[in-house]
Amino acid sequence: MKEEQARAEAVEKTNEKLAKALEVVSKPAALAEQQAKAKVDAAQLKADAAASKARAEADAAAAKEKADWADATAKKRAPVSELVSAAPPPPPPPSPAPAEGAASHLDDYRAVVAADAQIKIPGPVGELRVWIGPSAAEPKFDTGMAVGEETIPAKGNTAKVTPFAPDFDVAPKESLCERIDPTGSQVRFQLTPKGAGKFKVGADVALYASNDCTGAAIPKTAATILVEVVVDTRTEVKGLVEQIASATWKAFLAFWDKLLALLFGVCLFLMRRRIFRWLGIRTKTTPPET
Repeated sequence: MKEEQARAEAVEKTNEKLAKALEVVSKPAALAEQQAKAKVDAAQLKADAAASKARAEADAAAAKEKADWADATAKKRAPVSELVSAAPPPPPPPSPAPAEGAASHLDDYRAVVAADAQIKIPGPVGELRVWIGPSAAEPKFDTGMAVGEETIPAKGNTAKVTPFAPDFDVAPKESLCERIDPTGSQVRFQLTPKGAGKFKVGADVALYASNDCTGAAIPKTAATILVEVVVDTRTEVKGLVEQIASATWKAFLAFWDKLLALLFGVCLFLMRRRIFRWLGIRTKTTPPET
């Protein structure tokens, strides 16, 4: 009995060992089988997702095509007035190209008039300057000048300037054809006062669309400024004294010239007999030589 029991226990232990060995051997195979099944399942899911996406895109395309067809059918049936109102507005017309040399980016020009605020007589002539240029440019003038400014439309490429100064002799009477530069253009005039006082000076500007001041002009008036003409008393008195001295000296020279001529004539008259004798001229009144 004991031997049978021992033999049964040994057989049981052997069976357990064989079961454990079979379990160890079967585990990698089961794991590989599970991995392969997982890969197959993943591939199937991916294929199902791609098929679902393709079906969704096909459904969307079909829905869009159906909507377009319905919209086209509705437009064919809609009245003309609705089609006109639903049409997009026409594009704005293109802006005209600016003329060559024109300051098309500007809306206005600045016309600046500057002149000597005070002119003395007697003394050097005064100066009048007229500057025309874009509103963004800044003119520069000398210290002691009165300045006035007007804004005029930028409707020309060239300009002629005529000064307005009735109480002065102006030179020149009119400027040449001046091209309006992007930095500004300036012309100068000489002012010779006719008398003392406070006078207004200004300028008239004629704008031209051409490049040589031909064609129709667009007249504009620049600013008017006040110029004071004063008499320099000291210089005036000095000038008068110099004039009197010069006239006196000229009169003295003329008098001295005549006086010398008179004295020379008297001397000749008094010495006429002796001179006649020296020259060998005998007259009735000349006494004979002894």
